[in-house]
Amino acid sequence: MTFGQKLKSLREKKGITQRELADLLNITRSRLSLYEIDDRQPDHDLTVQIANFFGVSTDYLLGKTSKVERNSRELTPEEKEDWRERFKNFSAEDQKEWLAWFIDNFKGSK
Repeated sequence: MTFGQKLKSLREKKGITQRELADLLNITRSRLSLYEIDDRQPDHDLTVQIANFFGVSTDYLLGKTSKVERNSRELTPEEKEDWRERFKNFSAEDQKEWLAWFIDNFKGSK
């Protein structure tokens, strides 16, 4: 599988739209679409951010391994603050939706 195929598959398994993922990653939907069709590649920092969001290794995304591994590293304080700031910019309805999604998807992941 290519990077784009893996990205699209991970996104669809999480049940989120391109728009929702793009908003979380602070990129445009069209840019995300280009990644999914392998027309563009994200830079290193965004690749790490994508891997962290989906709980996989960058090696998996980049095709260095076919094993889907959970990425268990803790977020840095800067990453936590970045996600807090993004979350604050969501509407109240979106915040409720995302909290429910995170709880459902990360129960017992430790």
